[in-house]
Amino acid sequence: STSENATSLSWTFDGGEPSTSDEENPQVTYMEEGSFSVVLVASNPVSCDTIAKENFIVVNKILDFSIIKANIHPNPASESITICYPDDNFTFEIFDINGKLAMKAFKKTFAETTIDISFLKAGNYIMKINGDKEKSELKFIKL
Repeated sequence: STSENATSLSWTFDGGEPSTSDEENPQVTYMEEGSFSVVLVASNPVSCDTIAKENFIVVNKILDFSIIKANIHPNPASESITICYPDDNFTFEIFDINGKLAMKAFKKTFAETTIDISFLKAGNYIMKINGDKEKSELKFIKL
């Protein structure tokens, strides 16, 4: 069959972003709940196959990133920690157990941010995060 020996792929994702792709394993985002159809056209120099699947992708729940809280992992850690924070602009400060400032930084994008903590002495720390939408204090242990 053509789909097994395809030299060209053309996907169509109703309601998806992007709505079309020529990648073998495309990543598509759906911003609304519902059932969505997918069409794949696989071709080679000799022939062409079309596979259409109605209601193939079902989106039951759209995540609201505004309710995601800050978190640190791994905890405890020795070399680095990753902070996930649901805000576009934020600063963070790391204090040792005595309240002494050990590190301060500014991060301008939402997502996971990995922070090198290898220079910190072993012990308990508090990270204070200040963002446009939320303020958090998280504890972590440096091994």
